Amino acid sequence: MRTNIELDDKLIAKAIKKTGAKSKREAVHIALKSLVKDAPDYSAILALGGKGLIAPGYDPKVIYGDRLGNR
Repeated sequence: MRTNIELDDKLIAKAIKKTGAKSKREAVHIALKSLVKDAPDYSAILALGGKGLIAPGYDPKVIYGDRLGNR
C-alpha cells in the first residue's frame, strides 16, 4: 500500500541512526515491525472474561507489583 505521510525530520533522523536504516521508508518499516512484534496479545486472556475463570478487576496489562506501588 502506498501512503504519503509527513514525518518529523529530527525524529526520523534519530530513527535512521538508531536502526541503521538506509532510507526513511526502511526506518518506518523497522519501527512498525518492532511495534507490532513487541505488542503482547491479550485477546485469549480477555476472551475468558465473564466465564468465572478470571478474578474480577484482573488486568493482564498491569504488573502485580505496580498495582501495589511496588517494584
